[in-house]
Amino acid sequence: MNISIFNISMKEVEEVLKEFQLFQMRGIKNLNEDGVSDQFKKSTQEDNYWQIYRTGLENYDYDFLLTDQSYIQFECSQLEEEMIIRYAFFQNPLNFVSYEDFLSRFEITEEEAKEVDLRAEYEQFLNEQSLSNQYTVMRYDYDQKGYRPLIHAVSHLHIGFNNNVRIPLNKVISPLRFLLFVLKHVYLNKWIEMCKSDYIRLKLERCCSNNQMLDSIQWQQVERLDMHLN
Repeated sequence: MNISIFNISMKEVEEVLKEFQLFQMRGIKNLNEDGVSDQFKKSTQEDNYWQIYRTGLENYDYDFLLTDQSYIQFECSQLEEEMIIRYAFFQNPLNFVSYEDFLSRFEITEEEAKEVDLRAEYEQFLNEQSLSNQYTVMRYDYDQKGYRPLIHAVSHLHIGFNNNVRIPLNKVISPLRFLLFVLKHVYLNKWIEMCKSDYIRLKLERCCSNNQMLDSIQWQQVERLDMHLN
């Protein structure tokens, strides 16, 4: 993985999100260059998930905001000879209702809603929703500095919040590959619909053709005996 490949993959991430009709907007920052805010860093060390999610949202600490107000972060940087990669998906922990479903409660069309300006009421409605007990957090890390065979793999995937789930990978993954994993496991209905064509297969083939496998120093023989993602 290098910055050039990373940037190409980021463009593909936006394309795929739009195909899945999940793209809301690009972030106003470049996290790959600027990183997340100090407030967000502090929140991840001290706060619960709702506070962390809200801090990231309010400080625009994301590269992509999705239509359900979930967001994704992508960072890839070179520090001397060490490559540092971090991707993260933060799912909206509030019970989300789409604007279309919100309008259906009033039995009016979206065109009629524009005339009476219900967008402000919709935003207020979203802010008043209760916290869901079902939300997903995923993070991918490539961390050479913290490498400990069988304990802390160089390349690994975190699933869930505030736990010790760290799934080893034998390769470095791109932003696109991370996104496809998120889409399959969080947005299954959309994934199933998109699988009716060759679109997903072609994207997966592209990811596999660009795989960067870990070398023997980063991925020792004993780790290959342990369960991991291939």
